[in-house]
Amino acid sequence: AAAMNLATAMAELAASAATTARREPWEAIRVPVYEVVGSSAPQQGYGKQVMADILGLDALLGQMMTALGLAMVAGNGFAMWKHARGEGPEGARGAYRPGRVRFLLGVGLVISIWGLAGILT
Repeated sequence: AAAMNLATAMAELAASAATTARREPWEAIRVPVYEVVGSSAPQQGYGKQVMADILGLDALLGQMMTALGLAMVAGNGFAMWKHARGEGPEGARGAYRPGRVRFLLGVGLVISIWGLAGILT
């Protein structure tokens, strides 16, 4: 059924190419979203939504925010742990700044919670 719909969409594209002056590439093929991405539930929309669903851009942003936030939490948490044990990075100059570490740990926590909320909603 999906192959037949794709063939129909290609035929529509060929027919509309002669009559349409200028369109964006994603507006030319009018294949419903659920047929392209394989979702079982029909969804409304064409064009840009299809591109976002194929590439997974909606989920990717949330995943990247979560990863960035968790990396900040892990890195600053590790710095706090190393300082509490009396150790420091080899070859590093400068003093340990606990205010900066706590601030960046908090920022990382906020970013990771924000990313998780974006993924789950």
